[in-house]
Amino acid sequence: KIVLGDSNFLKTLQEYDTDNISDKMINQLKPYIDNPEFNEKKVAVQSSVARSMCKWVRAVYSYYLIYRIVEPKRKKQQEAEDELNIVLTELNAKQKMLSDVEARLKKLEDTYD
Repeated sequence: KIVLGDSNFLKTLQEYDTDNISDKMINQLKPYIDNPEFNEKKVAVQSSVARSMCKWVRAVYSYYLIYRIVEPKRKKQQEAEDELNIVLTELNAKQKMLSDVEARLKKLEDTYD
């Protein structure tokens, strides 16, 4: 009740850094997640607030499991995009050089024709 009575409690939940949940925290949640009594319907009998908390905890737990799979892929994608940007910059520079050479070649061809 003390936690729920905190005027910043909802804000704390909304701003919770779900991207940086520790393995320790997940291990502490696991017994609750695995408990068949810890589900929305059964907890809702006690209170709607408890139902909402149960739903939030389960959502955060699920998010963590998905995040562990997705985040390394997201990092690889970002690295690939960074590399692509470097290569595209180099390509643009080479294309500019080629364009300059072609323009000079055209000028020379026009001069000697």
